[in-house]
Amino acid sequence: MTTKEILIAARAKIERPECWTQKAFAKTAKKNKAAPSSPRAACWCILGAVSAVTHDNPNLPATSPITLSLAAAVGVDAYAECVIMWNDERARTHAEVLAAFDRAIEAASIGENLTDMCLDEDDRAAGEDD
Repeated sequence: MTTKEILIAARAKIERPECWTQKAFAKTAKKNKAAPSSPRAACWCILGAVSAVTHDNPNLPATSPITLSLAAAVGVDAYAECVIMWNDERARTHAEVLAAFDRAIEAASIGENLTDMCLDEDDRAAGEDD
């Protein structure tokens, strides 16, 4: 999956307000903590949703494109902990989290388009040498 596809799928996991949570990567319907990829998980934090999609550890490294995209979207340092703290702020709203996903998805789209453009230019340049 591309970064954009992962972000879209993760956003879909928390699209309904009751499917978003704070203070845990994921929780069951009874609000008990759960592993993000657990079949019992019913709601997720911003990185828990990503983990549910990728089945990776939710503490993504700072170099992860997902961490970089989400950190930039919420205006924090590129560390999973910073994104988690942003999600868990008491005044944080579900709408703000969805908007952060939207910004990260848009940035990933631009990044993919730039990569495609660069590849096209490289392909053209390689063809000129023939």
